[in-house]
Amino acid sequence: MFGLGSFSSQAFCSIDYTSIQPTIDTHDGGGIKRKGFEKKLAEARLKLIEAKKEQRLARRQAITDLVSPTPKKILKKIIEATKEIKEIEQEQREYVNTYYLEAELARIQAHYEIMRIMRIQAQDEEDAILALLL
Repeated sequence: MFGLGSFSSQAFCSIDYTSIQPTIDTHDGGGIKRKGFEKKLAEARLKLIEAKKEQRLARRQAITDLVSPTPKKILKKIIEATKEIKEIEQEQREYVNTYYLEAELARIQAHYEIMRIMRIQAQDEEDAILALLL
């Protein structure tokens, strides 16, 4: 005759208490404050939803970029690689120029030494001739 749940506190109740909103006395302005809080809460929830949506889109875009990068990003990488190549070529040209300048300096110094030795020899010959004549 009686079931197992017949003697519980909600045995014969058919009222859903979760859907009932508490009534608040608004004569003292509390309802206005409550509406302000509800508005702020709704705005905060909207911001949360937008942030999650942006995060989802950013994650999706990151995966898409990994799979097939956009031409703009490819072009940017090409430009960066070209700049790097130009910098390396410039360094190489400077190194080669430095090498040739050092080689030219060594050649000029060797020529100077040869000319100095020849002048000394000529001076010695003149001194020897003068010594023989005197």
